[in-house]
Amino acid sequence: MMDCRKIDPDFGTQYYHTENKALALQTGRLAQFLIRHNFADPLQFILVRFVIRHNLINQLLTEDEQGCRGSEPCKPQDKR
Repeated sequence: MMDCRKIDPDFGTQYYHTENKALALQTGRLAQFLIRHNFADPLQFILVRFVIRHNLINQLLTEDEQGCRGSEPCKPQDKR
């Protein structure tokens, strides 16, 4: 949606609202998932919303695929 706002600034407000609605739906679905699996701690909801809001889930999945673990920065792996 950010790309759309840059290309089509006349509809920037509508793109912004659409993006926020999508984020709210994702957060709601994730909250329901956490409730179903007994993760009902309010702090977990806050952390999950932060991860979604900052699009960190994609980074997490990418780093996980590369085998990164723990708190150390991920080292790029050789692609052979």
